[in-house]
Amino acid sequence: MTSFTYWPLVGWSSVVTFEPRLCWHEFMTDRAVTQASGWWMTLDQFLDRAKRVLSCELARREDLATVGTSGKFIASLAEGQPVVWSMERSHPPESDVESAAARLRPLFRQDERVQYGRVTNALGALAQGAPEPQRELVKLLKKA
Repeated sequence: MTSFTYWPLVGWSSVVTFEPRLCWHEFMTDRAVTQASGWWMTLDQFLDRAKRVLSCELARREDLATVGTSGKFIASLAEGQPVVWSMERSHPPESDVESAAARLRPLFRQDERVQYGRVTNALGALAQGAPEPQRELVKLLKKA
């Protein structure tokens, strides 16, 4: 039996390898084979989409977690004048935001094969023979 290596979706720091055990009958029906290949196709398309999302300018920013939420308060002091307060915040260029949104959009649209719910369903179906920690991870992803 083939062993598969994959990177966990949480924590990307470790690689997990396991021997899948098919939960289906030894002689899978044509329908089951078609369904399983559909799940693999969904995951393959999701990985392609994830690579596109992670390659955009916005995803590569080191300050992604705080972009647009932090800023500077500036007080201008001049003798004999009232204090003038201002605030500056930096925002990513609109083109970067639009590019990231276009790349993310299929993950949320119900009619897309790479929609988040479909991907987690495919993971759940294919993880039926995986060790318990991986099945629990899929359950957590479905609830997220």
